[in-house]
Amino acid sequence: LLNQEEEHGCMMPKAILMDVDGTLYGKHAVQRAMLMQLGAEIIARPRAGYRLLRALRAYRTAQERLRRGPECGPGSYQYKLAENNSGISECQIRSAVRLWMQQVPLQFIRRSRFPGVKEFCEWAVAHNVVLGVVSDYDAHDKLRALELDPLISTVVCAQDSEVDRFKPDTKGLLYALQKLGAQPHEAIYIGDRFETDALAAIASGLECFLLARPVEQTPGVTRVGSWFEIRTILEHRLTT
Repeated sequence: LLNQEEEHGCMMPKAILMDVDGTLYGKHAVQRAMLMQLGAEIIARPRAGYRLLRALRAYRTAQERLRRGPECGPGSYQYKLAENNSGISECQIRSAVRLWMQQVPLQFIRRSRFPGVKEFCEWAVAHNVVLGVVSDYDAHDKLRALELDPLISTVVCAQDSEVDRFKPDTKGLLYALQKLGAQPHEAIYIGDRFETDALAAIASGLECFLLARPVEQTPGVTRVGSWFEIRTILEHRLTT
């Protein structure tokens, strides 16, 4: 993707916003570990296990439909939509999500943290850059598992009453910037998905760094291969 150094010159951001899943840690490694856990659950209790799997799939499908599908709407409707599409009660879906999407993955997340993430955050804070997280789900427990929570000034998720929208809607990013006291041109957003993170950043007026495979060239988006590369780019801006 386009290298943004010419456009931004030596500008160092006042604030850096970050996605969580797939950005701060390798989500595929965690997903593989979770599939093994779910497989064991299905083998041990086939009927309950398949019902659990159906509940989790309905929840994730509801998210994508709310993000950009015909039911595009508030994040708070995700459980109800999952209930309507699966026939499993909202209470049971909430219980499954709380255990299998919020608690069990924590044991795998710490060891899947991307190299250079913590060092990058420490370096940014040392240079008076405030850090924020904008994620689809409450990220507090994940940030503690990643040992990043002391470095993060604000955490925003789609379920917050002030947001209630999934990316690529801009409400989460703009709300996080408001909490950090920064304007879009003073900030960057780091994510891993073009169709959500990059599009949200572009629509919000933020420069975006994307930890992802190359996609079509898009103004305002720089594809990077690691957190070390992001730091190198920003360090270069400090010295030019």
